[in-house]
Amino acid sequence: MDITNSAIIAFRNKKIKIADNLIGSTAKCNDLTLVTRNEKDFKNLDIEIKNLFV
Repeated sequence: MDITNSAIIAFRNKKIKIADNLIGSTAKCNDLTLVTRNEKDFKNLDIEIKNLFV
């Protein structure tokens, strides 16, 4: 699945803002870990999230 389709599906199903969807979908499609302080915006996506600031 490409990044755009993944973001659109997540936006429709999980009601996450499109900018956050693009970031999360990029991480998901490239099998990356997302490093962010704002974990709550990405918690509904099936990606690994790390908060190095805790």
